[in-house]
Amino acid sequence: MVNDEAAVNADQVHNLQINWLSGNVVIKAEAVDRIILRETADNAIKKPMTYRCENGTMEINHSSQRVFTPFNQPQEKNLVVIVPLDWECRDMEIDGAGLEISINGLKIRDLSVDGAGVVMNVNSSIQDLDISGAGCEITLNCTDRPKSIEVDGAGCVLSLTLPESCGFQLEMDGLSCELETDLPLRKQDGAYLSGDG
Repeated sequence: MVNDEAAVNADQVHNLQINWLSGNVVIKAEAVDRIILRETADNAIKKPMTYRCENGTMEINHSSQRVFTPFNQPQEKNLVVIVPLDWECRDMEIDGAGLEISINGLKIRDLSVDGAGVVMNVNSSIQDLDISGAGCEITLNCTDRPKSIEVDGAGCVLSLTLPESCGFQLEMDGLSCELETDLPLRKQDGAYLSGDG
């Protein structure tokens, strides 16, 4: 396993923008005092990740390469981002394809994910979540009551765990949409309501 690591002062970062291709992305909170970036690969890293901080936003890229062709595919690499336990992310954007994303122990105001074939497991506090893509599998364990969750795409599966006694309103629009729940629901104006809605 080949490692490449960098660290940034957490006070100067409020937003994360991650552009990653082919690999795993892990974002987690630990007892650290800076934001740590670590990339790993099974072989020598040909084109290392790039990152920059500007106006409170840290942008992390798979590499400096912008265009990929069938003869020039991106190297499969994994990204780990470790943030302090008390750090709050105002806005997080993840863009990529064929990713496995894990987010654990964070406080996030707005999270948006755009990609195809994304498998995502989240165990965090999120206020607003927006997912766009095809063939995405999302497992979301909300540690606090979210404001809104929006999933837009084809062949997406969302498994959602909310805090106890958290009500919700669910609207579904599309072909072959299915809802499986053990909660008592009522239908009103084309939406499903649970609890206080």
